[in-house]
Amino acid sequence: GIQVANWNATLDDEAQSKDLLARMTVEALEAQTDLENYINAHQGILDRTTRLAMRLQDTQRCEQVDEETKNLVLSVGDFPPPRFSLSIARQALNTDRLALIANSKVQDSVSTISDEMNFISLQWRRYVELKRETELAVGTAAGVALTAPRENILLSSQDFNPDRYILLTPAKICGDAKIIAVVSNVEITQQVYVGYLTQLQEALAKHVEVLTKSASAS
Repeated sequence: GIQVANWNATLDDEAQSKDLLARMTVEALEAQTDLENYINAHQGILDRTTRLAMRLQDTQRCEQVDEETKNLVLSVGDFPPPRFSLSIARQALNTDRLALIANSKVQDSVSTISDEMNFISLQWRRYVELKRETELAVGTAAGVALTAPRENILLSSQDFNPDRYILLTPAKICGDAKIIAVVSNVEITQQVYVGYLTQLQEALAKHVEVLTKSASAS
C-alpha cells in the first residue's frame, strides 16, 4: 500500500512538473511579444525626446511652434510602465513549487529572469520621477494651456488630442539652456532605459531556450 501510494505521488509530481513547465513556457513566449512591443514604444519615445532636445536648440524654428514642436513638448513626460510579466514563474519561485521541476538549469533560469524583471521595475520607478519633473518644468515654462474642454473621457488606448492645447510662452523654452539641459538629461535616461530593456530581451530569450529544451527532454 505504501509503495503504491509513493508511486502515485511520484506520478502526480511528474504531472505537476510538466504542467508547470508548460505554463511557464507559454507565459515566457507571451512575455517576449509583449516586451518587444514595449521596447518599440520606448524607442519611439526616445526618438521624440531626441528630436525635442535638438529642436529646442534651433531657436528660430522652435519659436514658430508648428504641430510637431507642440506635440514633442506635450509628449515629453511619456513613460509607460512595463506591461509584461512572468507571474506564474514568480509565484512558483516564491512558493517553492519550482522544486517540482528537478532540472537545476530551469530553476536557475527562473531565478535569474525574476531578478532581471525586478530590476526593470525598480528602474522604471526611479526614472518615472525624472520624467514627471521634466514634464512639469517644460510644460510650465512653455505655458501649456487648454483651448477647449474635453468632450469624452480619454481611454488608455486612445491618443490625446493635441489640438486642445497651445503653448503660451514658447520663447521661454526655445534656446533656454536650462530647459535644453533638462530635456537632454531625460533623453539620456531614456537611452539607458531602452538599453536595459534590450538586455532583458536577451535574458528572456535565453530563459525561453532553457524552458523549451527542458520541455522537449521531459
